[in-house]
Amino acid sequence: MLEDGQIARRIGGLIETRAGGLRVHWELGPVVLADGHQAKLAFACIVRAVPNENDRKMLAESLLAERPILIVPHVRDYFQATLFPAAMQCLAKMDIDRARSETGKAETITGLMAAGQKLAFGCGLELLPPATLEIDSPTLRQQMLEEAQRQALQRQTQARVEHLQSATELFRQFESLRQASPSLSPGQILARIAPTDQAELLRSLLQASAQKQTAASVIWLAVADALVKITPPAEGSDLKTQLVPVLDTLGPLRSVSLAAAGTLLAGARSGVWVIDVNAPDKLIALPDAQTTSAMGFNRAVGDGAAEERTVIATHSEAGVVAWKIAQPNSVAWAIRGVSAKHLTRLPSGNLLAAVKSQLLCIMPDGINHYLPGDADAEIIAILPLPDSLLIVRANGRLERISSDDFASLGAIDYPEPLAAAALLPWLGSTRVLLAPAAGPPACIGLDDELTTQYRSVYQQLILPAASSQFVAAVTADRQRLVLWPTWDGRQPMVQINVAALARHRITDIAL
Repeated sequence: MLEDGQIARRIGGLIETRAGGLRVHWELGPVVLADGHQAKLAFACIVRAVPNENDRKMLAESLLAERPILIVPHVRDYFQATLFPAAMQCLAKMDIDRARSETGKAETITGLMAAGQKLAFGCGLELLPPATLEIDSPTLRQQMLEEAQRQALQRQTQARVEHLQSATELFRQFESLRQASPSLSPGQILARIAPTDQAELLRSLLQASAQKQTAASVIWLAVADALVKITPPAEGSDLKTQLVPVLDTLGPLRSVSLAAAGTLLAGARSGVWVIDVNAPDKLIALPDAQTTSAMGFNRAVGDGAAEERTVIATHSEAGVVAWKIAQPNSVAWAIRGVSAKHLTRLPSGNLLAAVKSQLLCIMPDGINHYLPGDADAEIIAILPLPDSLLIVRANGRLERISSDDFASLGAIDYPEPLAAAALLPWLGSTRVLLAPAAGPPACIGLDDELTTQYRSVYQQLILPAASSQFVAAVTADRQRLVLWPTWDGRQPMVQINVAALARHRITDIAL
């Protein structure tokens, strides 16, 4: 009895054949068609040894002459050289569409079966139906792919054109409303646009606001013994990083902030550095001999000009300390015994700081008093708005107060606990950048209900900062800086491993 895959076998002078035959498959091609396309054929039919004595004798003298067993691969190889030219002859006058049609396949099958039968007749075999034919054209697939890509590009181009037209019309509406109502803030005008168009308009406005800023935003990071200057990538330029060493006489750096006239104020463990951004090696040290804490000055602000300038800084253990630039080695005045943070200068010249859940108002000469209030949630940011102040608390409450008399101007509640907050400037106004205790940074408007999220792979980001061009945040482990363009928070534009560059973690950011 024949085994699987055997068509016939010779045992001595006897020939044993399989009664029903076996199905044999051929791969033929590539064949060039009349229209220049190439085709590869998969042809199959039944091959059977003819069951009579004369045909068995021809089988023995041909295919079984040098082998005792005839299997499918032997038959496939034997017919290959005949079927391939037959396929070329059948398809030479067809284009690809006809070759792939049922009529074209039927004609090709007929031609292949006829050519195969002639060869089979002389070796005791026969080709039987059902015969099948599949035709694949690599050149047609490539043509179809290119056409699909062309159509996709056309759709993308059309979508961009429609988007530009829509954005242009929305921007025209915005400008028209702005001119008609100059007293309204950009957020209030945005809120008057149809709700379905607000998100797209906000994106366009953020992008327009960024493009109006000709100078590239510069990011300053404080690390233990240095400042890191980062210039984000812009059109035609790459990201640039520069490590600026700082003397260690005041201890590790804790904070960095931008002051007037191109000056950086860097809070250290036992004092503050005054640094010229154009000549970072020119430092003025403002030491506080009474500060022995391992903590550092968490925020510093300056006022006045040249030698008359005063620098005031807050410390979670040392309190509030002030220096005159003209007398850098002695403290001008100090408020000890308060855990102060988030120092902010008011238009009146007074200062405001947070002491846990309370606001501390400080006069230029150090006289101070707490503002009345019964909120018990910690203050995480004091943000100066164009016409008021925004007090941000850890429980998500954002309180707007007058910068003159501190009267309440209303409040909104963010639905999540917050870790930090900053301002994002746009069109002469501001939006509020929030860093939730968990989740991506979010940017909200005080006069509209739109929220923009800045997403990344990180579960938590801290130390948010923003310019009209970029949004920045630091990973929770303080090793990396993450940047997005203000108008697109779908994914970061760049991530910088600052810890690998500076050998220390990030303690603060100024943008």
